[in-house]
Amino acid sequence: MKRVAILYPWNDPSGMDKGSALRVGLVAKYLKAHYEEVRLLSIDSECSDFDGVRADCYWPNPRANKKGELLSLLYRFWLLAVTLGKSKGRTFHLQQYRRFTNDSRFGKILREIVQWADVVLVEYTFFAAQVIRETKRYGKKVIVTDHDVVADNPDNARSGNYAKKAVLKKELKALRGADCAVSVCEEDKDAFLRYGVSTVCIPHGIEIRQAASDQDSECRRKELAAEYNLDIPPRPICLFVGSSIGPNVEAARFIEDIASAGCRGNPLFLVAGKCMEEKRGPDLIAFGYIEDGALEIIYSLATIIVIPLKQGTGASLKTIEAMSRGKAVIGTDVAFRGYPVCSGTDCIVENDIGKYPESISRLLVDTESRERIAEAAAAFARSYDYRIVYKRYLDLIEGIAS
Repeated sequence: MKRVAILYPWNDPSGMDKGSALRVGLVAKYLKAHYEEVRLLSIDSECSDFDGVRADCYWPNPRANKKGELLSLLYRFWLLAVTLGKSKGRTFHLQQYRRFTNDSRFGKILREIVQWADVVLVEYTFFAAQVIRETKRYGKKVIVTDHDVVADNPDNARSGNYAKKAVLKKELKALRGADCAVSVCEEDKDAFLRYGVSTVCIPHGIEIRQAASDQDSECRRKELAAEYNLDIPPRPICLFVGSSIGPNVEAARFIEDIASAGCRGNPLFLVAGKCMEEKRGPDLIAFGYIEDGALEIIYSLATIIVIPLKQGTGASLKTIEAMSRGKAVIGTDVAFRGYPVCSGTDCIVENDIGKYPESISRLLVDTESRERIAEAAAAFARSYDYRIVYKRYLDLIEGIAS
């Protein structure tokens, strides 16, 4: 049996509570069902084993890497100069590629994991250069998954031509250096191909949940109030869920505008997640961060899921998760990016935010159409069960490691 290591550049993903963490956690869980040992390294001060996956974590100590911190500071000043100040506050991704290049402690952990593994999966391209060096040294194989075209992130696009090109150069070099490169949607695959890099498309997988019945909504409202101190009046609910990243914050503001415009059917708009600070108005409630259990209840109570994303890269996990819950989803092209949906059948695709009140009103009034779309959405989402889509990783591992 092969040993598989997964390297993830963000916080411990064992909770699988957001986009990339959910994907990486499910990939690890799936691979552990097929291989004897799976290890997952994340950048965090604490981490937890889950589903038989061994968790490792690393938290950098700036005082132990003074040289690296100084070089990073000098690099930021240099970037400000060559970009005429455009890169100020917008070089997060570029800095990630340099984050551990002079960190001997991280290098030691990385080397130990590479020596241990037969195959290494690198999530995003930030660590890829270091990992590829080590895998070549020890004769191991590496698969790099890029969760989006990082260079196309809006901050990189606004950071000045030099900074964006620098991100793209590092990103493409990482993908070319891997034994196999993976993208998460066909649009990204096509984009990388235009740059001369061939990738295998493995879309986001989800854990299919059984859609909740509408018959006990009053009980679920009482549970939400009793266990989570969240009071929701008995009205049709339009829900948006989002983290604090820019596109979600913008979408949450659109939700507030839609709520202010008013819709027939007297809906209540709910916003869950750090995309909006807590607030409560006559037609909108923003909860801020809420626990997973509370979010599940709110999803079950929702009548319509609204995802008015105007910008973003990769594919949105919140979209396919909403569809999997058997809900009618209204969103933009960006919200459905990476998913071959049919508007009017699987969902409603609408790019004009000004038309959302009317689209929502029609769905609330036309119960038959709403239920038909919700049923089609659930059927569409079933093909994205992680046990189906992540089998492709098994094929890749067997192909490069044989």
